[in-house]
Amino acid sequence: YLDMYLPEIANLQNLVERPFYKEDLWEHTLNVVENTPPEYLLRLAGLFHHLENYKEALSRFRFSMVLGKGGKGGEKDLVWLIKNHKQGPLTFSQELRERKEPQTFEGKIRRFIWEHGWTGRFFHAERVKNILILWKADYYGYKKAQSEEEKYLEGSERTLKPGESKYIDEKYKEEGKYLEKLLSFFQEETEKIQNENEIFQWELLEEFALQRKIKGREWGAFKEYLRKKMILEKVPALTQELLAHEYKVFRKKKY
Repeated sequence: YLDMYLPEIANLQNLVERPFYKEDLWEHTLNVVENTPPEYLLRLAGLFHHLENYKEALSRFRFSMVLGKGGKGGEKDLVWLIKNHKQGPLTFSQELRERKEPQTFEGKIRRFIWEHGWTGRFFHAERVKNILILWKADYYGYKKAQSEEEKYLEGSERTLKPGESKYIDEKYKEEGKYLEKLLSFFQEETEKIQNENEIFQWELLEEFALQRKIKGREWGAFKEYLRKKMILEKVPALTQELLAHEYKVFRKKKY
């Protein structure tokens, strides 16, 4: 049935992403699906996450019965999640390599959360959480490399010394521990941002806008500018002084 209905996924068999992985991409995909919670959106994203032409494959099916929102909204969420599922490891590749303490790059984390959770109308915390879930599922979808291939990972052709066969397993476990810690911090910051966004008070801004005759497109753009600044810089509340200063900065920008 795969060859008939999903040839793109069938083609993942015997296709290895990196020489030091044991599984081919088909086995990896099965692992990722198994690693996700039993929710249709996450399982489908896990199934299609390694396809470059996932839109073409998805277009042959309708998921209105399982994704809700009359099908249309749910399918958009699925496409968005597949498209963005790698943004985490790509954005934080250096931090992952160096295993930096999440607190030392909190600003970068908050920016990532905001840019992937804010839709222009509301903060979609579930989107961010789904990225984190798929990020973790994707990481644990790989197993240790074969011991004979460890020298490839280390970039050396030397003969392995006694005891080195555990190198990948240990490295994999340490990376996993760090990833768990990082994703936990992401989760905490996502919840904080969601709460901060919900309790913003805009009365002072409305008064300021009336005084300065800010309206229409400029009003919407200025409010959006302030919202992002308050989230990223953890500004607790608006003041007249802050509004006056930021409006000057805003006016110098194109909106």
